[in-house]
Amino acid sequence: MQQTFLKITGFVFFMTLACSAQAQESIFVPLAETGTESPEAQDGQPLQNNDSLSSWIKLQADLYKIVLTFDEKAKLLERNLYHNEQVRLMNEEIRFKAQTAHRKPNDNGSYDGMEQVYGSMLCSELNDTLNRYIDKNTAALDAVVKKIVAETEPMNESEREAYSQRIQVAMAAVPNLRRAQEILYLCLYKYKTEAGVPAAWSVEKTLRKWNAVQVPILDTWLGNVD
Repeated sequence: MQQTFLKITGFVFFMTLACSAQAQESIFVPLAETGTESPEAQDGQPLQNNDSLSSWIKLQADLYKIVLTFDEKAKLLERNLYHNEQVRLMNEEIRFKAQTAHRKPNDNGSYDGMEQVYGSMLCSELNDTLNRYIDKNTAALDAVVKKIVAETEPMNESEREAYSQRIQVAMAAVPNLRRAQEILYLCLYKYKTEAGVPAAWSVEKTLRKWNAVQVPILDTWLGNVD
């Protein structure tokens, strides 16, 4: 059951990315590309013959394309990650001392302007861009999900297994998928700025909106997952 859950929901990696199989390779080093096997390779069934599934894949792939536009900024953060962390810890200490001395932060949430902004800039801009994409495409995603639910609900276990394999193959063919996941990982669980104050953005919460639309697929295949 757990294997089926992982196979049919390429989107669910957003909420489980921290537990993904990255242990053998650093998330801060671009990894080798995932396989680019044609979607037609699975059981000889061309993916494009299934309009709902191909539409679902395109919506996911386009989201990853947006993430990849932040590659250069992500590389800048990766190069300065250790220094960023040291500055953040220094700011946390300064913030604590300032609070005990009843000092107020400036408009940026900083007490002395020392913070580096590589991470905050990347994550804030990424969050805003994802928000725009999700808001624009939620209706299309909802329509596709309803079609997939209607098509797959009557399927037996073996038919669903074949369907999930086609999803796996198609998602593996998305260009630079692993790199997009690395970029998301940099911001997914980042809740504070370098000044140590709560951020006004949350990439995790933004992606929850995208995932929530797709929950009916899980409910159909596995039963209610709440």
